[in-house]
This record gives sequence, structure tokens and C-alpha cells, in this order.
Amino acid sequence: MFKKVCAFAFALIMTLPTQMPVFAVETPENPNETILQQALEIDAEIDVQQSEDFQVVSINSEGAISRASNKSFEEKAIQMVETNGEMAEVTTIVPYKMLPNGEMVNSFAYQSLQVQGTGKTPVPVKFVDVTVTTIAYYAYYQHINGAPFYYRHAGLETYWSSSNSTASISILDVSFESKGELHKYPDCTTDLSLNEADSMVQEEYFIRSSVYQTNPVKDKVYIDGQHAMPTNRALRCVYYDEHGGLVSMELSYSVNGKNYNDRYSYYAYEKTS
Repeated sequence: MFKKVCAFAFALIMTLPTQMPVFAVETPENPNETILQQALEIDAEIDVQQSEDFQVVSINSEGAISRASNKSFEEKAIQMVETNGEMAEVTTIVPYKMLPNGEMVNSFAYQSLQVQGTGKTPVPVKFVDVTVTTIAYYAYYQHINGAPFYYRHAGLETYWSSSNSTASISILDVSFESKGELHKYPDCTTDLSLNEADSMVQEEYFIRSSVYQTNPVKDKVYIDGQHAMPTNRALRCVYYDEHGGLVSMELSYSVNGKNYNDRYSYYAYEKTS
């Protein structure tokens, strides 16, 4: 009986596939997603549950150099655009990694350094220690024929947050600028002949909201809501590259007696004419 059982077992084994089963191995989380999640966990005003509404975007930086390696990298941020009827707000968060010596570098540049150094995507580590957030507010209107589009500059908010108790910022300088043709609203959106000269109030119009704060308090929101266009006016940004609702941010801080400055900019308005 024992021999029969052994023979049956051997026959059964021989009929099984010779290839060993492959088990799923959990891979490291996408580094960009890790940075996004860590930034939202630090930000004092935004719910981390809103992570699906954010995306990683490129931002302009003057001489974007990673001080950790003295190499240039494309600087990035995370951004969310929320709309409520005609109103829109563009929330942009620039994340920073603090180096052991206290200097700060863009978290995405820091992550790129880890990849270059090892040739592999790094296992998730702490990429974010500080975040600087700007929110640009505006209204947008569309002509009844579909185009052109018009905008109403409505103000700016900014603040910074950190999970590191040693982090500090000496100057937070943020601005939101709009420029273009100033028109009467809603006349500019309902004129069937598109004779914009009838609704135009001023050919070249400029408005700027700004916050300049020395030694800004962590997690305190600074607002410029005074420089906003009246609700019966709208702006046509004729040349997007010059008039696209430019948001600029300059961050200054010092470490061991040495001063550092980071400058970023991006456009808040959609690329429409």
C-alpha cells in the first residue's frame, strides 16, 4: 500500500508545471507621488485627501542649481486648480528638502540626485521638510461665441510650513501680476460683432498683488486682497507669454551666516487668447 501511495504521489508531481510560480513583489512607490504626499502632510492648510487633485508641474527658476551637487535641474512643484462657477484658484506648493548643513533644495531636484547617484529609483525616504504655498485667485469669462477669453485678477495668498523645528525663512516675497486690454464686463462677452473697441476701457492695463513679509511666521497665511479688479471689468491677455497672470516667488534665508535666495515663477491663467 505504501508503495502505491508513493507511486501516485510521484506521478502527480511529474504532471505539475515545471516552472516555479512567480509571486508579486511590491515595488517602491513613485517618487513624485511620495513627494506630493509628503508635501501635503506638511502643508497646514490643505487636506491630504486632496492629493488626487494635485499634479506635478514644471516651474521657472533663475539659475536652478542643486546646491547638493552644483548641477542644474528642472525645478518642479505640485499644483491644483479649483473652480467654482467663474471663480478659479491656483494653488502651487514648492517642496524643499533640508540638507544636513541646513541648506534647502527643491525636493524634486534632490530626488533626481538620488537617482543619478545610484542609477535606480530610490526607496521612499523623507524628501520634504519645508513647503512654500501660493494661491492666485481670479475669475475667467468666455465670449458667447467661444472666444476670446477674459480674466479678472482677484488677489493672492501665501504661507510656508515645515516639519523641521530648525527651519526658518527671513524673507517671503510673492507677487501676482496681470496685464492686457481692460474691457467692460459683461459687455465684452456678449457683443455679437466682436467689436472689442466698444467694450475696451484701456489698451494697456496692469495690476499687481503682492506680499512682502520679513521673518514670516510658520503656517500663518499672508493675504493681498486689496489689489483686485472691480467685478464690472475684465482683462484680455493679448500676449500670453507677457500677460498670462505671472506669479513670482522669492524665498530668502540664512544658514551659518550665509544668505540663500530661491526664485520661482509660473503662469496662473490658462493659455488662451
